[in-house]
Amino acid sequence: MEDEFFENITKRNQYLGYLNELEKELKTSSDRGIVLTCGSIMDALLVEILKSFLVQSDQIDKDLFSVNGTLGNFDSKIKMAYYLGLISNNEVDNLTYLQRVRNRFAHQIINISFESNDIANICRNFKIPKNGYVPLNIPLPDKQTGELPTVNLNPIKKDTSAKDRFMYTFYYLYFNFGHRIVKTLDKRTEYDIIYTADMTITKIIQLNQEYLEKYSSYLDEYYVLLASMTESLETLKEFENPNTDEIKKQEEIVTKHKEIIDDEEKTYERYEKHFEPINEMYKYALEVVKDSIID
Repeated sequence: MEDEFFENITKRNQYLGYLNELEKELKTSSDRGIVLTCGSIMDALLVEILKSFLVQSDQIDKDLFSVNGTLGNFDSKIKMAYYLGLISNNEVDNLTYLQRVRNRFAHQIINISFESNDIANICRNFKIPKNGYVPLNIPLPDKQTGELPTVNLNPIKKDTSAKDRFMYTFYYLYFNFGHRIVKTLDKRTEYDIIYTADMTITKIIQLNQEYLEKYSSYLDEYYVLLASMTESLETLKEFENPNTDEIKKQEEIVTKHKEIIDDEEKTYERYEKHFEPINEMYKYALEVVKDSIID
């Protein structure tokens, strides 16, 4: 259980950490570099989403995701993820338009940028659900008044540039897909849940709490087993002619089990200390986001 816990946390932190590095990289990239990089990342994220649902196999990359595989191209990954209920219809639309932009940049060598009419026309189709954009950075409260800042949960406006529309949509998809990959998805009908920013952050807080509750339950099972072992030991001692060898053996088992519980309790305490500052950060972000919601 401990390995699974840290694997999930590490994986989620890797996605968030990479997003920070990616933001810096994209700021200095050309239009073509931005589009091709973002397109490749979306392709890779779709692979991870599908893998989180499909059975684990060493052959899955070769059979499904190789160049000649069933899911070897971007369009097939989008369709498969949608029909498995892993992404929403809104996400399909945004991915499809992102793919069109990528294809234009990939096949047209000169005279193409976000200022090009055909690119601008495609980018007008990008849509983020109301209050659904999670800002990359949450400002601190006012030092003097403690007043919470207002962040923009709906960055795409009528006059938003094509480049900004593209980038906002990319970050929206990246943030949601990154968290969705970490928590394995169960088979379902069409994924039609529209997450607003406050819902997304609330879900993260809930997941952190679920990890702690799951580990607490895991400890409870150890306590029950220890009580049963102790009871058996006491029963052996009450026999008229107790078997000293058997009693000694049972005492060793009980002692070993107590040591295991001590180790697990320390691990649980580390988890609590790990999550306390993280959850405080997310709770603050949630306050800011809720205060920024547009009715």
